[in-house]
Amino acid sequence: MAWHLCGLRAVLFLVASSLLGAHGVQLRSGGSIFLLTAFSHDDTDQWVLMPHFFRHYMEHLLLDPEKFLLILHSDARNVSGLTSMRRRLTSTYGPVKTFFVTEPYSSRLHWKVKVELLQENVRSEDWIIQVDADEFLAFPGGRPAHEVLDGLDAVGINVHYGIMIDRIADDADLDTKPLAAPNIFVQFPRNCALTLMIQDSDVRKVSAYRGYLRTTSGNHNVIGLNRSSNPRSQARALDALRSFLTGVGQQKLFDSIPGAASGRLSVIRHSEDLASVYHFKWVRGLADKLHRRASTEVYSRFQYFRIREFLGLGTALNPHAVKAFCIEDRTSDSGRRALSPQELVRLFVDTSGVPDRFAKRKMMESLERAIAHEQWDA
Repeated sequence: MAWHLCGLRAVLFLVASSLLGAHGVQLRSGGSIFLLTAFSHDDTDQWVLMPHFFRHYMEHLLLDPEKFLLILHSDARNVSGLTSMRRRLTSTYGPVKTFFVTEPYSSRLHWKVKVELLQENVRSEDWIIQVDADEFLAFPGGRPAHEVLDGLDAVGINVHYGIMIDRIADDADLDTKPLAAPNIFVQFPRNCALTLMIQDSDVRKVSAYRGYLRTTSGNHNVIGLNRSSNPRSQARALDALRSFLTGVGQQKLFDSIPGAASGRLSVIRHSEDLASVYHFKWVRGLADKLHRRASTEVYSRFQYFRIREFLGLGTALNPHAVKAFCIEDRTSDSGRRALSPQELVRLFVDTSGVPDRFAKRKMMESLERAIAHEQWDA
């Protein structure tokens, strides 16, 4: 039923947006906006997120599903399941582009696949919105993507950064199953800083970037130069990139990074405004996913061990953790707009209730600089 209802909404959206001229419209530069993401067939508990995902990006950001580049992944090598998933996606949302990956998950593998897909499908004048399947992007003011990116093109900006905001259920139960209705932001009304404070992971995300750029694994940084770079820093950046890729036998991949083969990486000119990347990771199915990742990405074992400190014997965060790391958000435009600088300061910088060992000073300083619209070095 969830798929059927969302399919009806998708059809109504396509008809309405075609009449309004928003759907499929090119940017003023002549470029298009591509959405790049990956869905796991094996995370069955999170399938219900998918209709919410498409609804968010089609209805709020006004993206064209024909420009969606979707990696469909199965650690279990379930090709028939991936085929069924592709059939359902295309029948519901139209001719989205899908690509199967059946090797065990690793961030390096998926980065390689994404670089190759972009090389095959994207032009330099295009923009790429790159998110994970549990990330719902919102721009400042709740503006649609084409309006934001047209504005950046007009002033020579080629990157828009965002900050990850974790969303959890009202009762802080991390085993809550998302439902087909109501709106996903109503079901998970708390903004939290769990990824930063507990998981000790980078919450900076490259929300959107021009087609002649590429991001690093994890989509936290852009491969390029800052505005103060000189020829020596260009050479160092290229040497580091070449050493990393050729060291794992990926000379071809190095050559596919725009500007790498020619020795001329692009200068990164980022927007001062910050998007919000609302993160619906903390839902049912997380435990199974972390179990799988423990065997494919060993480094994450200790990283996620810290979460247990705040769960006790159950699956809900204890009251102290909720008070220290979360803020309730029941505003009418929740999820449609990015958090304001003041809201970001309240969530990430005001650490008065956070245990000292979880107050990440270096990251806090980086976030505070970004919130204050200072240079954000990638």
